[in-house]
Amino acid sequence: MNCAHPTSPTSSSGKAFTLIELLVVISIISLLISILLPALRQARAVAQDAMCLSNERQLILTFGAYMTDYNSYYPPYAYAWNWQPAQYKPRPTTPAGYLETWAGLMWDGKYMTSGLILDCTTFDDGVNFDLNSVSSNFPIYGSAFVQSNYGYAYEFIGSRYRLRKPGEPEVIWRTPAKAGDINRPSETILLGDTTDPAPTDPIRGSYILVSHSSSTRYKADPRHTGTAVNIAWVDGHASPVKVSDPLNPYASGLTDFRDAYNYWDRK
Repeated sequence: MNCAHPTSPTSSSGKAFTLIELLVVISIISLLISILLPALRQARAVAQDAMCLSNERQLILTFGAYMTDYNSYYPPYAYAWNWQPAQYKPRPTTPAGYLETWAGLMWDGKYMTSGLILDCTTFDDGVNFDLNSVSSNFPIYGSAFVQSNYGYAYEFIGSRYRLRKPGEPEVIWRTPAKAGDINRPSETILLGDTTDPAPTDPIRGSYILVSHSSSTRYKADPRHTGTAVNIAWVDGHASPVKVSDPLNPYASGLTDFRDAYNYWDRK
């Protein structure tokens, strides 16, 4: 009599994993994850750095388009009804005394097709840069104010603030530079990463960038890989500038306008 026996669990179907074997597999997977995660984070940071530089290059192009229309003048860093030069007109909705920033000017003049190039993805400040969906990304100051994560070198390029003479009318010293005014365009800052730790507001970027370490606001922000500040230069290139002291980037790589050699003035 030929009696069939049920197949044993350990026969041709293979041997089941033991608890120790499962723990070994889990440990290996955990080890691989711990090795890969830092590399993935680094790759993400590098991609964000590259995106930021791409934004700055696109902004350089918008400045160039503006300058073509305005006889080689750079855009003013900001203006309002009560002091704008005659050739610059704020939008009709700008209340008297309120600013329209250079970013608002670029948007209104159709020099930018997307406000997203004003947004550094490394810096999450909660500002809405989709300007097609909102009338303002900084509503505290009214519909004319458009914010940016990239500050404009306003003291030398966006105006003559550091070159003004005693008693000079505001409407005069706020006139921006012309292309021919800058003697070292490849070594002169146009735009850069900024942060504005305002006393009463959340930390955010700023549409202006100061040229010295004395200010507590509108400062350069070394937020990129290797404590670097991404900079757009007057000659049209963009590059990271590494600083050794993130708390004082002006004294550790970015220079201060008061230095004999610096990246700010028009000389």
